[in-house]
Amino acid sequence: MRPISSRHHRGFSLLELAVVLVIAALLTAVAVSFIPLGKQVLGRDAGQQQLAQAEQAMLGHLRGNLRLPAADTDGDGKADAGATAGWLPVRDLGLSTRLRLLYQVQPALLVPPADLFVPQLAGAYAGTPAPAPNALDLCLKLFGLQTAAPLLPGLESSAAYALGARDGSPLQGTPVAAAATLRLPGSSDADASMAVQAAGFGELASRLSCSDRVARTQGAAQSALAAHSIMEVTAYTARFRKFDARTAQIVMVQAETGMASAVTGLAFAIFDEAIAIVLTAAGFPPDPLGIAIGIGEQATALASIGYAAHSVELAKADIASAKEGIEAANTALMYANQQRDRAHVMYDTASRTAIALDQAGVDR
Repeated sequence: MRPISSRHHRGFSLLELAVVLVIAALLTAVAVSFIPLGKQVLGRDAGQQQLAQAEQAMLGHLRGNLRLPAADTDGDGKADAGATAGWLPVRDLGLSTRLRLLYQVQPALLVPPADLFVPQLAGAYAGTPAPAPNALDLCLKLFGLQTAAPLLPGLESSAAYALGARDGSPLQGTPVAAAATLRLPGSSDADASMAVQAAGFGELASRLSCSDRVARTQGAAQSALAAHSIMEVTAYTARFRKFDARTAQIVMVQAETGMASAVTGLAFAIFDEAIAIVLTAAGFPPDPLGIAIGIGEQATALASIGYAAHSVELAKADIASAKEGIEAANTALMYANQQRDRAHVMYDTASRTAIALDQAGVDR
């Protein structure tokens, strides 16, 4: 038998250790090369977060004051009246004073809008005074500025405002004049280390839900106008139906008068028949001429009785028709009054809704 060796191999050989060291060196080199890139990514993310935070504060300021803040030109965190380029006034916006952002704004957005949105109402609400300018008026101003606003210096774009943040480094050493030279990403002379965020007038209008709020309020005003037209038509119909009911009453009176006339004619015809009988009887002993005259009178009287009886029947039919006409006219009048009242309620509701939406602005 071969004896078992008591020697055991322990640890790495020199070759294996060299391979491990080479791999570790390569991994370290790769990791070190990614450190600047990581810092750049983190810095860019921090800049974007600052811009997003600032934009939220500016949107709240715009919604509450109907204007954007002026720029801060002396670095105290407060807006300087009329300034369109400088630092973002972080104190006025309730942001941290450590936040340092370049800021440029359109001059037209530094002042609140005039009373631009005035929905047209009719009838009793036509003279309703317009509310103080609110966000709906701001919406119309933003719509108009989309095509009429001048270009912001440096951006060469008719943006509402622009913000700039340095990626990964503070802006304390940056001159305030740099706000007027902000460049959009992708521009040939853009600063690659500067994160720039600009918002157009349409984007601001979208953030305020302008299209929806203006369309809803204007739609309510148009509904009120349509309801007023319907109310006028139904009121005219009600007046016409009232006249129709009065006409039916007159027809009834005429039918009753015709009945009275027919009854009177029947009475006269009966009276004539009685006279004819008397004349015939007065010719006794019989006289051919008297008999002939009596027969003629009786025939005339009987014809008059028949005609009078027919007139009475016609008068009865006229009275029945007049009663039906009165009932139909009164029913139509009732429905016309109901439609008029419903139209008035619809008009009143639509007008009040339009006024309420106009007063609420974009907050409802």
